[in-house]
Amino acid sequence: MLRIAVLTMLSTLIALGTGSAAVAQDGARAMVLGTWEGTATFGGSSPAVLNFSESAGTLAWTYSFRYDSVLWGDAAGTVSSLSPPSLALAGAWTKHAVPGAVGTGVKFTLTVDGDQMKGTVIADMNNEPVALSLTRKK
Repeated sequence: MLRIAVLTMLSTLIALGTGSAAVAQDGARAMVLGTWEGTATFGGSSPAVLNFSESAGTLAWTYSFRYDSVLWGDAAGTVSSLSPPSLALAGAWTKHAVPGAVGTGVKFTLTVDGDQMKGTVIADMNNEPVALSLTRKK
């Protein structure tokens, strides 16, 4: 009888722990969902937009920057790591002004502080960090 009571208590604690983790993960996801706007800086700065959405439990993102008419790009991918306040993104260029860039990888390392997001984006094609500074769009 004691064994059954202990097993019941343990299974209840495990269920509660799992539920708490799920609630925490939901909060972390909510922390990034939506549109973030700001600048990408590599030498000069350009307008940049990073948008997060969720579908079937996967956090997806799209990114766009427009330095000028000859240097611009769009990318998309998924959130590869989310451990507040940090997150990592992995994806590929879907459109880019540089010939041959489409389909090559791009990785982000970001930190969220309230409505501010900062970090770097590195494209596989040149391996040069570009600083990002974004604010959540209201």
